[in-house]
Amino acid sequence: MKYILIATLALAGAVGASAQMMPGLPGLPQLGPMDLPPIGVALYLQSNSGSYLGNFGSPLDPNSLYNPFGEYGSRFSQDSINNPFGQYGSPFSPNSATNPFAITPPRLVYRNFGSYPYSVNPFAQ
Repeated sequence: MKYILIATLALAGAVGASAQMMPGLPGLPQLGPMDLPPIGVALYLQSNSGSYLGNFGSPLDPNSLYNPFGEYGSRFSQDSINNPFGQYGSPFSPNSATNPFAITPPRLVYRNFGSYPYSVNPFAQ
C-alpha cells in the first residue's frame, strides 16, 4: 500500500525539499513551488475519473494549486481541492483529499514514476 507521505518523501528526495512551504489544507503534506520535478517530468493532481485538478507549479501559473485566483487554486472553484464545499476539498466527499474516510481521493501523478493517493486517509489506494 502506498501512502502519500511515502510519495511526498520520495518526491522531496528526488527533487529537493524547499525550506519555505506554501500554506495549504491541514493534514495534507504540503509541497512548495520550489519542489518542482526535474525538467520533462510533470507533477499534478488528477481525479479518479481522470479529470485534471491542477499542478504544483508557481503561484503565477493559472493551473497551479497555489494560485488563489486560478481555477485549481481558488477556494471557490468546484475543481479545487482548496474549496471546502467542492467535491475534491470537502471533508465529507468520497472524492476529497481532506476526507479521512475518502475511498476515491485525487491522485498525485508523477509522470514516469507513477501515481499515488493525495489524501489525509492513510489507507487510501
